[in-house]
Amino acid sequence: TTPASVAAVTQRFRELLTALRLFERGSYALGPMAWTRIDSGPWQPVALGAMAPPSSLTLVPARQEDELRGFCSLIPRRLPDDGEVAWALARFEMGCERADPFQALTDYLLALRALLEPEGPTSGRLAQRLAMICAAPEHRAGLAERAARAVSMERAVIAGVAPGRAEAYALVDEMGDQLRALLRDTLCGHLDSDLVRVADGLLAAEAGEEAGGEVAPASEERRAFEADPDAAASGASASDADATSGFEPVSAAPVGPTEPDPEPFPDPDPVGAPA
Repeated sequence: TTPASVAAVTQRFRELLTALRLFERGSYALGPMAWTRIDSGPWQPVALGAMAPPSSLTLVPARQEDELRGFCSLIPRRLPDDGEVAWALARFEMGCERADPFQALTDYLLALRALLEPEGPTSGRLAQRLAMICAAPEHRAGLAERAARAVSMERAVIAGVAPGRAEAYALVDEMGDQLRALLRDTLCGHLDSDLVRVADGLLAAEAGEEAGGEVAPASEERRAFEADPDAAASGASASDADATSGFEPVSAAPVGPTEPDPEPFPDPDPVGAPA
């Protein structure tokens, strides 16, 4: 086996891992070592690199094996080489490999900022833009509040005040889920890669509707969103050639304490984007 062939196989393994992480929440990891040989020659070890071991089990029903196979075939062909989406995807995968969920929170928020808040965190636009894309109208305020709370929790963690309540771990998981949905839908072609333009377009359309004025025709993303708001609220994706629809895995509970901690984390800054 040549070094080039080993590198190619290692890359394919890592692309498969990326696809699994984008497909559904779960704990996925490659083993630290693989084995290779030429024909009937001796097996030789190949290092794949160290990463955190899986902490939960995700079950894929047999009826959805073709769906998963299609998704895992699609994603490697859609992976970007550079740009905001590529950077955010790398950060997302860093978060997936963290043993500490609060370190993962920073990775998730950095990725979301790269996609939705190019003006910088002081602009306060992340929570509102995320809610516009990922939530149905009646759920937007709630998602925006939780996103702002996640930003506040990150500051508390940096200051050394790590919350221990189950709610805090659930909030980290939700930010990871929302980021996963954005990346998955962007790579599958269901969302424009310029997510800031998508979110601001939805904001402008909503403002025009509330004002009773004429509004430009809805974008494809808007029409799809209004056609199935429940799917959008949960971050679900339509599929490319039905590669991602209807997946119903059973995942183990998130890692972290389940006993509540009486010490709350600080309240977030008010939600809302500046004019």
